[in-house]
Amino acid sequence: MKTLVQTLFKRNFSTLVNNNHFSIRSVLSESINLLKQSENVEISEGCELESKILLSHSLGVDNHNDLYTKFKSDYQIPLDKYQQLRKSIERRLKNEPISYIVGYKHFWKYKFKCNTSTLIPRPDSETLIEAVLDVYSGIENKDTLEILDLGTGTGCLLLTLLKEIPNAKGVGVDQSIDAINVAKDNAKSLEIQSTRCQFIQADWNQPNTFRKDMKFDIIISNPPYISDSDYQTLSPSLKYYEPKSALVANDNGYQDYQSIGNLIKSLSLLKPNGYIFLEIGKDQHDKITSLMNSFGYKLLNYRYDLCEIIRTLIFIHK
Repeated sequence: MKTLVQTLFKRNFSTLVNNNHFSIRSVLSESINLLKQSENVEISEGCELESKILLSHSLGVDNHNDLYTKFKSDYQIPLDKYQQLRKSIERRLKNEPISYIVGYKHFWKYKFKCNTSTLIPRPDSETLIEAVLDVYSGIENKDTLEILDLGTGTGCLLLTLLKEIPNAKGVGVDQSIDAINVAKDNAKSLEIQSTRCQFIQADWNQPNTFRKDMKFDIIISNPPYISDSDYQTLSPSLKYYEPKSALVANDNGYQDYQSIGNLIKSLSLLKPNGYIFLEIGKDQHDKITSLMNSFGYKLLNYRYDLCEIIRTLIFIHK
């Protein structure tokens, strides 16, 4: 692949130079043709959108939809910007996720920094946001709402909720200090004050790493839920770049739900009228419902994602 990429770029670059033509239109067309040749279907089928995103990033345009608003199609791209795009496409053709290349991902209404220490926020997780906001509309004492996010990663779930519920406060927990630092950066960029949000390094498999005085109205989590066997079938972009520890769980994908249920119960983290929101994988709802029941929490409701898969479970005290 490396030789192919270098050969293609050398040929395309020579063509552009000889024609003295580095227009957005020409460079975008060349980028599309390059990505279309990827053996990764995710890349080849998304070549037009991905080319536009990478070109926009190279030109300093935050939203690819604004590319032609800021630049005309015959705008001549500076050589250094073209070279930056070239490097980005080389990385993408090696299956690196586009969000890691540009350094961010849009989620809900907001932009979140992400890197290889965190999972990339995905639209499926917006189902959990919708579920919380629906329940929130009926919660009393909204101005004192306390939220706990277990396995916060980029902080996209917690920070989105804090933006949508201005009077809420939250705590994000992750075992990775690198992920904690990314979440802190995102809180700062979203202008969420430290008085409303704090991030703590802790491990839900070790309850003694948590403060025992914490009590919450809402507990959310998108834990690892992929089995070892399913992990082998994932796309190269996911399998070879995103942190495996945030994807795969023992016990066929269920171990971390067991740990979370035990943590919440043993430390009495959930207030008497509180709610637990868990993101889950395909066909996991029955077993996870049974697991949570064993810790004293009953299923209140569930929500489907855009693919009509049950993606979020909502629990309350029995």
